[in-house]
Amino acid sequence: MTRGVDCRLHHGQTRAGIAPRAQVDPRAWCKVLAHRVRPGAEVLSVGCGPGVILSAVTNLDLRFRATGIDVSEVRLKQAKEKEIGELRAQFVCGDAQ
Repeated sequence: MTRGVDCRLHHGQTRAGIAPRAQVDPRAWCKVLAHRVRPGAEVLSVGCGPGVILSAVTNLDLRFRATGIDVSEVRLKQAKEKEIGELRAQFVCGDAQ
């Protein structure tokens, strides 16, 4: 994948260190990631669930390509049914370990 993302959020915070409300709010994630994801980057979402956050992030720039990985086939089916903009995302069922 293209090295397009600065994984540090705020002063070294991880996603778990952000308030629970922001963890599931796609608009909040877009604000956090908008200036950290380079144009045309490939975005990886580990534990993507139904793809809500991944969809919002990929819509920031139509050149983004995305891969979502999740252990739940049910959640991935939901993501695929929503289809993220013109096949710019693929979804993989698996464990990230």
